[in-house]
Amino acid sequence: MNFTPSEPESVYIEGIIVDEPQSGRTYYGETKVSFILRADSFQKGNIKQAVTGKVKVFISGEVGKLNYGDRILINGLLSSPRGPGNPGEFDYATYLKRRGIFSILSAKSNNVIILKEGGGNPFFRAAYFVRNKIDKIIISYLPPGSANFLNAVLLGQRQDIDFELNDTFMKTGTVHLLAISGLHIGLLVFLVMLILKMLRFPYKLNIIATMFFLIFYAILTNGRPSVVRATIMAQVILVGTLIGRESSIWNSLGLAAIIILGFEPNALFDAGFQLSFISVASILYIMPKSEELFYYNRKLSSSFIGRWKRYLIEAAFASAAVWIGILPFILCYFNIVTPIAVLANLFAVPLTFLIIASSIPFIIFGAVVPLVGKIFAGTTWLLCVTLFGITDIFSKIPLSYLYFPKPSPFLIFVYYIFIVALIGHKRFKISVGKIAIVGLVLINILVWPGALKQNDGRLSVTFLDVGHGDSIFIEFPNGENMLIDGGKGRDTDMGQKVILPFLRNKGIYSIDAIVLTHPDADHVGGLTSVIKGLNVKRIFENGVRSDSDEYLNFEDVITRKKIERIILRCGDSIVGAAKTKVICLNPPMEWATNPNIEDNDNSLVIKIHYKDIDLLFCADIEEKAINEILKYGQMLDADLIMLPHHGEKLTSRGEAFIEKVSPRYAVISQGRALREVLRSRGTEEFLLAKGIKVLRTNRDGAISVVTDGRVIFVDSFKRY
Repeated sequence: MNFTPSEPESVYIEGIIVDEPQSGRTYYGETKVSFILRADSFQKGNIKQAVTGKVKVFISGEVGKLNYGDRILINGLLSSPRGPGNPGEFDYATYLKRRGIFSILSAKSNNVIILKEGGGNPFFRAAYFVRNKIDKIIISYLPPGSANFLNAVLLGQRQDIDFELNDTFMKTGTVHLLAISGLHIGLLVFLVMLILKMLRFPYKLNIIATMFFLIFYAILTNGRPSVVRATIMAQVILVGTLIGRESSIWNSLGLAAIIILGFEPNALFDAGFQLSFISVASILYIMPKSEELFYYNRKLSSSFIGRWKRYLIEAAFASAAVWIGILPFILCYFNIVTPIAVLANLFAVPLTFLIIASSIPFIIFGAVVPLVGKIFAGTTWLLCVTLFGITDIFSKIPLSYLYFPKPSPFLIFVYYIFIVALIGHKRFKISVGKIAIVGLVLINILVWPGALKQNDGRLSVTFLDVGHGDSIFIEFPNGENMLIDGGKGRDTDMGQKVILPFLRNKGIYSIDAIVLTHPDADHVGGLTSVIKGLNVKRIFENGVRSDSDEYLNFEDVITRKKIERIILRCGDSIVGAAKTKVICLNPPMEWATNPNIEDNDNSLVIKIHYKDIDLLFCADIEEKAINEILKYGQMLDADLIMLPHHGEKLTSRGEAFIEKVSPRYAVISQGRALREVLRSRGTEEFLLAKGIKVLRTNRDGAISVVTDGRVIFVDSFKRY
């Protein structure tokens, strides 16, 4: 759009919906709808003007049926997409910009008016109509977990996939099955041609009908790069078959890339595009070489058992080829290595084929003969449950997955040189021994820097940018770690969006201690996903419970994973390596049961002492707690303080507290909403007048503090 305010502003926008609205539910059961709007008018206050461009729209709450082609008038907060504020965080702003989207509109469901229905391309409308019908049949015949999975593999709708299921597929290297690809297209081509053959379609008419089906299916799935790539390749092969000429798979792959990039050059930078093409190229390049390298085809007979052995071996080599080919890109985008993927895919891929195959008759019969549809749906459900169970078992095998930091471009380059040299060692006349040495060097380069960094004798603290909320990750000199709070989890799950990507980018998959300072939603919300995704040893709390959905979900996952819970009170110690002390300064024992004490004043206040350096974390304490901990006097002295309650305006007692702490640095963790910035302006001015350097997560992004116990180094993700 040609106008986007620097700060979120309330506006009215009129335009046409240019893709099929995606409806889903948050972890807490709230409805959210998203779509792309081609805007043509914009109104702020009494000023209305013509505009051009696309806007990504997010609507919260139940909304009347919105369809592709509808003209709507919508009122909401217009803002620019936010770039990453933390290491490892997905760059959503760049993702949208590459699709020509420079604005986001967030609205409530009651602020949407449909002005005209039934616009847009009729062919697209028909495809989306069919997709909605299929979606309704799937949801009505299958339980949520299986329905959401089938919607992902058949219609490309991944938004409702459960976090834990997605995480399990990620850890087993089978997550590619959740995105429609050549695997799915190949099966659909086989099934469609088989059905048409059974209906006695002439051979050439069968091929032509299948080609039209693929075009319709590509639109049905919103034209995702993997679907378009596979569709184009299939079309080239089918055309060759139709005219009696054999087509080259490499040529088909190249043509698919040219067509996609011709229409959308920015697709080159899309993770789905890259992974999709590299996967196919890996199979095409590595598979023929594997027979030369291992001679397995020559050792197998042509008997029935021999053919099955050949199938299994070739399937394993295909799985290994894809795993080897995309490994650097998986590390770049997801920070994970999954050695178990080769074995897991031998089971997961055939099961997914069977799930898709069984879903076709249940969808067809479900629309016309419900009783028969239920029988086929039962088969699909059983196959889904089997797949989920098998992937869960594989994910629990030791060393089935490992997290690593993002590799450098140089390391990626050397890796591919190594793979080419290994496969073509005879052609290049290089001994396997020399190549193996290079491989070992690569592994050491990848593993040892992270291992050495975890035990470098320094204390490292990262204040994560989680919007309005707190989350601090601490690495102790002895390699142990601790997470204080997890940000919010309702509108945006900061555990999924920020904390897990940050930790995995650091190669961390185990947390020694989590500290929940108090059960407010903006502190506990993101912890549920963190606990689900990582191994957590123990949790420290203030003993105050809450009946909020966020806290109840937090308790539920702790109970299921049987994690130790410890109540902290002032004077208690948590963990600490040599010369490191972690002490709780608030609340007093009797406050937990005192109804006159506000939840914020019951927050845990943590002080870390390492040699000559002290750090103070104040959570959301207010006047009463500040008065209480002022009694510690000189013990409050610290080099850095995380300000109470997101830096809200200090009272006279708050100012006295800051003077008693006497910090050199002050950190404010807050969102970027203008009202939050204004609330902390007085506090920031007071701190600057005292010569204290102020860092804000909404402005500076993640703030990194590293100390050897003598000198303190402070840096930010968004450098000044």
